[in-house]
Amino acid sequence: MTIEQDDNLILAIDHSCSDDCGLRIQGWIVSKQEGMLDEVSVCVGNTCVPITTWYPRPDVAAAFPQYYSDNCGFVVNLDDTDKGRVIFEAKIQGKILTKSVAIGEKIEAPHRTIVTEENEVSKQYFKLDLGCGSNKQPGTLGLDIINQPGVDYVIDLQNEKLPFPNRSVDYVYSAHFLEHLTPPAPIPIFQEINRVCTEGAHLEFWTPFMWHNAGFIFGHTQYYNEDHYMHLCVWFSEFWEKGLGARWLLKEFVYVVDPEVLTELYKNKVQLEFAIKYYKGVVKEFGVIIEVRHDYKGQTISPKRTFTTERHKERYLLNYFSKTIDENELQQAINWFSGSE
Repeated sequence: MTIEQDDNLILAIDHSCSDDCGLRIQGWIVSKQEGMLDEVSVCVGNTCVPITTWYPRPDVAAAFPQYYSDNCGFVVNLDDTDKGRVIFEAKIQGKILTKSVAIGEKIEAPHRTIVTEENEVSKQYFKLDLGCGSNKQPGTLGLDIINQPGVDYVIDLQNEKLPFPNRSVDYVYSAHFLEHLTPPAPIPIFQEINRVCTEGAHLEFWTPFMWHNAGFIFGHTQYYNEDHYMHLCVWFSEFWEKGLGARWLLKEFVYVVDPEVLTELYKNKVQLEFAIKYYKGVVKEFGVIIEVRHDYKGQTISPKRTFTTERHKERYLLNYFSKTIDENELQQAINWFSGSE
């Protein structure tokens, strides 16, 4: 691990990128001198921009506890896209400290663990666990209203904005958090997720299934089933795209069924698809996999449906077929239920 440092400063750049709109730099900086940095500016050529977007870096706190300050992570955007050396000017107690860095050569920082996905996404973005509690998803930054082990950001997610820049997150995980929110949530949180998510970011949400007793225990205020996400992503996707600030492509529904329930359905020769659709108490936990697209011009897609016996175990495909109603059978059913036969 290579970190740029001298007697005064420690500086790391996680990544930098440039396009026609300018240069974006993300990293962290701490002072070896006593006291906090008063101000830091970044200069490229004749352009100098003060850093105004700061956020905590728990990974830096672990690596450099003797120098760490509460907010040392930064993101800065400059209009100048010329390659070359970038000058960081830091003011502390009336002194000006400088550090020169060559853009294009990456200075490695103590990176967070990367979430391993089937389709691995870029490693330069943040990965979040919303409402993580003490069971944070490995490789993510944990956000929760209660300060406890695993929580990196203590935040009221229902009333505060996410402390991350636009398009800086490529994975959002949440398990048994959304059901605790009160209206107008979760819509404002979904809007914030779309603000911070990059193109193609993946969302993974888990909640109790609406048609299970566990969904109605004390503390739960909202109850989720397939229609919530079909409404957002499929049936009225264009309407919700305007309100949420991005299109959500609904990739998968995941049904978690206890082994005992699955075995009982098999012994009684009840099709799982039929049981999920019409029975109560079959699915205890419900997951959705979603892809965020900010400029989507393609067709609306329908999700695949899978089942599993535990959240992170192997998933098996469910085959749902749209069935044409036989008019004769419909009339026979009406006659039978109405007592006409």
